[in-house]
Amino acid sequence: DGIVTGINCTIHDCTASGNGDGGIAPGNYSIVKDCTANNNNGYDGIDVVNNCTVKDCIASGNYASGIGVYGNNCQIDGNTCSGNGAYGFWVYHDNAGNSITRNSAPGNSPGGYGNTSGNNDFAPVQTPSTATSPWANF
Repeated sequence: DGIVTGINCTIHDCTASGNGDGGIAPGNYSIVKDCTANNNNGYDGIDVVNNCTVKDCIASGNYASGIGVYGNNCQIDGNTCSGNGAYGFWVYHDNAGNSITRNSAPGNSPGGYGNTSGNNDFAPVQTPSTATSPWANF
């Protein structure tokens, strides 16, 4: 991994690019803000676990998903994930209490948003020109 932290950390304005594994992997209760995770060759651009926030980040061209959510009660807001080998955003647990809002996920291999069955944590996925929700994902 490019940037790996323990719990209760803030990763701000950092870049993780071209790593042999994932890009950014903070511990529980951490914040990732204004970061870039591009072209990481082993896994997701950004992986979060429990009670994390990922805001205003870019994760593009990664081997797997742009942002992978492996835990509960995370806030994923205002990010752009494009051109990844898997989904732009992928939530691995169902009914986990995550909030996935105001993100953009164009041009990812299987689609923009991957979601475990039964997970209702995503804001609606809409197109920008016809969006009716201020929280919509695109």
